[in-house]
Amino acid sequence: AALRTNAFVMGNKCISYGEESLAQGYNCVSIGDGSHAQGANTVSYGLQSHSEGAYTLSYGHNSHAEGHYTISGANASHSEGVDTKVGNYSQESGIGADQTPGGGGGGDTPPSPGYVAEAGEGSHGEGYRNIIRGWGSHGEGIRNFLSGNYAHVAGVNNTNSADYANVEGYNNINTGDCSLVAGTWNNNTKYSCAIFGTHNKNTTIDYKLVAGRYNADINNAIFEIGFGTSDSDRKNAITAYFNGEVDIGTQGNRPLSVVTKAWAESQFVGKGNENPITAMFDA
Repeated sequence: AALRTNAFVMGNKCISYGEESLAQGYNCVSIGDGSHAQGANTVSYGLQSHSEGAYTLSYGHNSHAEGHYTISGANASHSEGVDTKVGNYSQESGIGADQTPGGGGGGDTPPSPGYVAEAGEGSHGEGYRNIIRGWGSHGEGIRNFLSGNYAHVAGVNNTNSADYANVEGYNNINTGDCSLVAGTWNNNTKYSCAIFGTHNKNTTIDYKLVAGRYNADINNAIFEIGFGTSDSDRKNAITAYFNGEVDIGTQGNRPLSVVTKAWAESQFVGKGNENPITAMFDA
């Protein structure tokens, strides 16, 4: 039934209520002025909105929903795929993706594996069951969780709860703002850090760079290359400190420090022995 001025219907059990709206297919409803609903069991509620496919809903103004059980619930948004949902000025594509800020499991806790994902305003998500709650953020892959603003996550089962941060790979976790974490099973909690490799972590200090595997997370270290073999065997091949000192490898349980010519001269030249190398061994 066409109920308003210049409203049109085509198909079976369709209703066109908005002015200059169109409903076509089966059991479709166009409510917003200038809206268009087509397919089966679709609804276009927002002004100048468009819904197509099956069981789709576009109730944001100037929004578009397509696919199966998709929702464009905010203004100027686009949702496509299966079980997707978006916030204002957002786009989501894939399976099980919901871009409504603050919904779902609540807080910064990732939902259970069977939960339909979500994301925030001005964001873009694609893939399978990704959670993207941050504003102006981008997530892609499978079962990733992103609550940081203006941040990025990509890969599988990653968590990024920090602003202006980037996490990529598999099963990485980052809560440090302005940080980069890439690889597998890495964990960072500090500000402006870069963590690469596998099973590395930084929970001690800001501005740290870590690479390798199973590093020893040492306080006041600005750079670490791990060469451990497990959580119970964490060790570093190289450790550089904020005071400029550097340790290389280990001898037993003791790190081997790097001695430079400048350091040797500062310690021994002018103190009774003008040959710093000889002085070190004589000391």
